[in-house]
Amino acid sequence: MNVTMRRSAATALALGLAPLVLAAPSAAATGDQFVVDTQFYAGQSRVAEATGVFAGCMLVKDLFGTAEDLGGGAFRFTGSKRVLCGAGAKVLLDYVATFSPTTGLVTGTWSVTSSSLAGVAAGDSGTLAGDPDCTTAPYAGDCVRDTFTLTS
Repeated sequence: MNVTMRRSAATALALGLAPLVLAAPSAAATGDQFVVDTQFYAGQSRVAEATGVFAGCMLVKDLFGTAEDLGGGAFRFTGSKRVLCGAGAKVLLDYVATFSPTTGLVTGTWSVTSSSLAGVAAGDSGTLAGDPDCTTAPYAGDCVRDTFTLTS
């Protein structure tokens, strides 16, 4: 089993812990985006980089997640995350992402369901990109670097 497939399988098994696996390369944060090393455990993950309206955001918590086996090694991941930012601001978002074993990539989108962060409103949306090259915390079994970019 290759690393990408192992990460997908581990994520499917760790569903309430880290429901999103991304294998597309991520870039340094630019524009309105945040990058988080999502840890495969039940706690919060630290934001690694954040720019634009997300510059004051520090933590991300997976609220729930599901993985649907689409067959042939493909998975669809759905869930919700809470992003915690400075001055008590929060962003709640829902995401959908699909892993393709053919390309080894996951493509996805996310949308804001509620927000108290200035510059981010319910209905805003964006894209997902990721990189399995992340920093695993000592208390987590694995991680994935998730990049959330606001596009509208």
